[in-house]
Amino acid sequence: MLRVVLAQLRHRTGRATALLLGVLIATMGFTLLTGSAETSRLQVVGEVQANFRAAYDILVRPPGTRLPLEQELGLVRPNFLSGQFGGITLDQYERIKRLPGVEVAAPIAMIGYVTAYAPVDLDLTDAVDPSLQRQVIRIKPTWSAATGLSVHEAKPVYVYVTRNDVLWGPTETDACEETTVYAFEVQPDGEEIPLCQVDGSGPTLGEVKYGLSVVRLRPDGTFDLGPDFPHAQQRLTTRLVWPIALLVAAIDPAAEADLVGLDAAVTDGRYLTADDRPIDDRSIDGSWLYTRVPVLATTTPDLDEGLTASIDRVVGEAVEGLPGAAWGVAREALDRAGGQPTDVAVEYTATDAYRRLLADVDGYGAPFGSMVPIVRSGEPRYAVAEDGSLTPRPIDVQPSVFVDERQPGFVVGWSWLLGDGGFRPLAQVPPPDPAQLLYADWVGSFDPANLTRFSELSAVPMETYFAPRATGADDRSRELLGGQALGPDSNPASYLATPPQLLTSLYAFPGLTDAPAPLSAIRVRVAGVEGFDDVSREKVRLVAEAITAATGLDVDITLGSSPTLRTVNLPAGNYGRPELRLAEEWSKKGTAAVIIQAIDRKSVVLFGLILVVCVLFLGNAVSAAVRDRRRELAVLACLGWSRRRLAGLIATEVVIVGLLAGVASAALALPLSSLVGVRLSVLHALLAIPVAVGLALIAALVPALRAARTHPAAAIHAAARPPR
Repeated sequence: MLRVVLAQLRHRTGRATALLLGVLIATMGFTLLTGSAETSRLQVVGEVQANFRAAYDILVRPPGTRLPLEQELGLVRPNFLSGQFGGITLDQYERIKRLPGVEVAAPIAMIGYVTAYAPVDLDLTDAVDPSLQRQVIRIKPTWSAATGLSVHEAKPVYVYVTRNDVLWGPTETDACEETTVYAFEVQPDGEEIPLCQVDGSGPTLGEVKYGLSVVRLRPDGTFDLGPDFPHAQQRLTTRLVWPIALLVAAIDPAAEADLVGLDAAVTDGRYLTADDRPIDDRSIDGSWLYTRVPVLATTTPDLDEGLTASIDRVVGEAVEGLPGAAWGVAREALDRAGGQPTDVAVEYTATDAYRRLLADVDGYGAPFGSMVPIVRSGEPRYAVAEDGSLTPRPIDVQPSVFVDERQPGFVVGWSWLLGDGGFRPLAQVPPPDPAQLLYADWVGSFDPANLTRFSELSAVPMETYFAPRATGADDRSRELLGGQALGPDSNPASYLATPPQLLTSLYAFPGLTDAPAPLSAIRVRVAGVEGFDDVSREKVRLVAEAITAATGLDVDITLGSSPTLRTVNLPAGNYGRPELRLAEEWSKKGTAAVIIQAIDRKSVVLFGLILVVCVLFLGNAVSAAVRDRRRELAVLACLGWSRRRLAGLIATEVVIVGLLAGVASAALALPLSSLVGVRLSVLHALLAIPVAVGLALIAALVPALRAARTHPAAAIHAAARPPR
């Protein structure tokens, strides 16, 4: 039979060549397409392997802190820490640290928001007209946030400039609303008239209380700025106060260094240590305990706020009537008075003001600021629409949470943004000791940009260091935001919350370790995780199960997580910001596993389709060859060939052609793969030989069976002719 097969191939070269080319093309197509699919799979898997790991593999939270939406969709909400205060005990933390497989367990305890008063110095020298005997420089601050969509025009700030002599010093008088006056203007006739600088009312919510600044313009053009400046000044400067709410958190310094390299991110001063403790000082009369808390301050406050100010000059009746008038009355007259514009312009950002505050700390080593009162914000509550979008529910901000009832007279003011409304409930934290006043004592600064970097493709919320961002989810919102992302501000009740800007040690904050459950979360890195493979995933799963069994806490596996967008409908604010439809990044757990499973399924389906197409192509070619040889097969049947031999004849012929095509395909695969940019190994190229033979056998199966059923009478049947 083999001689017959070889004779057929030799004498019918056209048909054999066509069949060989068909098998060759099919096999070559299969080899290159599977190589391309495998290349794509390797690229995807390689991308996943390169980006699968974030700062931690497991997130541990107090029981019951997951939102229903998180449980339903396998999500972790952004900035979940900003509204989570306590819930995990130190004993649970120690148990987690001791579990086998735990490489790093980094706890964090959220403390709350404190208000720092950042300085904004304005140079008003060029706004002064040296020819005038009396004048008032009026500063009109305009605050902005939310990429400029929220705008608030604050009450003007006034600087009284006079050429008359000014006497400074505390003196009792009934002329002013306050009980003590610090400035008296000496009139040309020698009369000393008080300049009332403050009134008896406190600041309103969202405002800073400013009194009247008094300045003497000397004959030589220099300025006397008051008792705090014993020498004449060449420039007239005044200071505005920028109240900034700063979020404070406590960490384990060693664990945080191991987790994200926080110690290597310190830019000034020193890093926190396990030996840092609060430093207590008693007041002279012993009634107050002043406690300094060592803090590490961020260099980047992540606040979307700005300040501009227009400056004009007021003269006339309102200025002439100012000496001797109560400040409340004088301010109303100045508010109504017209002014002469000046060329002095002011423009600042919250980052400018914050860094000036840091510069003061660096220069003088003074306490960073008062930590009284401490305010905590809760989690926003959502209404879920039919399309799955979220709408946070607005809440009323109560001014009382920002007042320390023990010393209400020390209140300067609060961020203007508190008047913009909010979405997080606020509560004041009672002090550990009723007679204790806390101060943040700067020990160093850190730059979040210098932390150990992790892929953004696998980012779980780096809520300890980076602020969340929300972009416009529709054309209208993107246009309103000017193509920028909406960021957080210094309103503790805002929807987007800042990360902690001040970090202290767990043992450096008074009373923290004595609390029953002070920790807000624990971030766990598992040992021995080398890639996103089954073994590594199993290691993480086993550690997560062990944590749950040992502590009963909520455990989320964040290994292989990736950001996913959720649509948030943010209601309008009170200061002009319209309603916005935002796309906010939440973390989707297990994204990497889904990608790898999807690419594996895709590869299997693609390979199967390629094989089916090749078999159909070859089967059609072999069937055509069998139909063409119908009479020849009938003659062989007449000569006594059995059905098995007839089927074997066709199968052997096709297999030989397939073998030749496979060898040719293997020889051509490597150069062609290089030409088209497909990664192909030698083993993959040699696979073309068995694939070609197998395809040939499968394709020859049906035609061979048909050949086996050939009847000898077919040899004498006349071919059909068309009728005449």
